[in-house]
Amino acid sequence: RLEVIGGFRRMRAALYLIESGTCPDFRVKYVVSRLSDAEAALVNLSENIQREDPKPVQLAHAIRSLTEDYGLTMKQVAGRLKRSETWCSNLLNLVMLPTPIQASVASGETPVSAALELVKLPGDQQIKVFESLNDDGEKVTAAKVRAKRQEAHEATGEGGPVPRTLKQL
Repeated sequence: RLEVIGGFRRMRAALYLIESGTCPDFRVKYVVSRLSDAEAALVNLSENIQREDPKPVQLAHAIRSLTEDYGLTMKQVAGRLKRSETWCSNLLNLVMLPTPIQASVASGETPVSAALELVKLPGDQQIKVFESLNDDGEKVTAAKVRAKRQEAHEATGEGGPVPRTLKQL
């Protein structure tokens, strides 16, 4: 069975030209390759990234799908996307955030850096901190989330500031 992996929009445009009679002798050049589902998903994602920059949350979900659904390693995904494994792993953390925070990151209201700081909070506190910062009417930033994390850490009485480096830890 043949399936279009890359160039789907170009193929649809070519078919339209042929079927509409605008250019009935139009020829489409194609390459047939045997690919596993995982390889096809990687090819599709890398081509879409070349065409336009996907939103960070979309990319995070695509990375999650490639690693969980297709069983690819983070090294394979990172190599195909021409990014570091650390970058991919950090981005993958966005998938763990509650839906309202993901939606805010996807719409551009909340920067990715702030969302990655929210990931460091326990799950039950993420939405509380996000909503409290949003209620202030100002933009949610990584620095503000760090400050809230610091407040929460000091309020628990565990002492001292939140460790920021391995040496402090």
